[in-house]
Amino acid sequence: MPVVPVSPTPEIAVAPELVVTHGTPLLVLFGSNLGTAAELAQQIGHDGTVRGFATTVASLDDYTDNLPPAGAAVIVSASYNGTPPDNAAGFCRWLGGDLAPSALAGVRYTVFGCGNRDWASTYQAIPTLIDTELAAHGATRVHPRGEGDARDDFDGQFRAWYGTLWSDLAHTLDLPTVDTDGQLARGHRYEVDVLTAAAAPLAATYNATTFGIIENRALQRRDGTTPPARSTRHIGLSLPDGLTYRTGDYLGVVPRNPPTWCNGCAPGSSSRTTPACGFGATSRPNRTYPSTNRFRSSHS
Repeated sequence: MPVVPVSPTPEIAVAPELVVTHGTPLLVLFGSNLGTAAELAQQIGHDGTVRGFATTVASLDDYTDNLPPAGAAVIVSASYNGTPPDNAAGFCRWLGGDLAPSALAGVRYTVFGCGNRDWASTYQAIPTLIDTELAAHGATRVHPRGEGDARDDFDGQFRAWYGTLWSDLAHTLDLPTVDTDGQLARGHRYEVDVLTAAAAPLAATYNATTFGIIENRALQRRDGTTPPARSTRHIGLSLPDGLTYRTGDYLGVVPRNPPTWCNGCAPGSSSRTTPACGFGATSRPNRTYPSTNRFRSSHS
């Protein structure tokens, strides 16, 4: 829903004040092609910083043959037809290579895998490999491996795994436990930004290109005595100049936000002069989406 930008009130726009500081190293590594694992890693890294960790977020390949024993490592990775993401291929080759059984002694870790059971034969292949190989070479698992299934309740599965992550890390690293409601940060929970860029924010997030729709027609008649319950459609897209598409390339389809959802994000605003606004969380850890994300809330 379009909103009218207003001048911020200094007393309300309070930056979160950290109240937990200990500086324990926390390495958050991701293997990601489409961005889901990277966004989850950014969320975990942000929440770790708020909890007082000295946090580093990086790709798995950045730490090939270089996993430090200090602190802990949280790894988030996807699989692509049973193969590693582009930025985790080197790490997986190293991990599956000629390592001594005690090569990773002292490393403390946990793994969360992003997957989809529609690809049953390779579901969670890379997260499982990483978890198994780390343990086989002397590393210590400090929190159970988690699985997120995009065909099911991915967010709920992530929350279930994430809910006890910080208490397990605190126990392993001999850190004080944190009351997440009362001790983490003071300040506002959410931010709303007016979006002025012409490019679609979601496409920019994934470094993607938007297509124009040139054809959208139904393939089934719906006026018979037993019309189908679902709509099957043929969609034609216009490729931008200089862009090619071949079988196997990724294509994302984003639905239009229902007006009622947009109204809920920006209640009390009726002007249609501003195209879109962004809505996201600040530093509170009980969200289910990364703090770096912004949600397009325009339906005009």
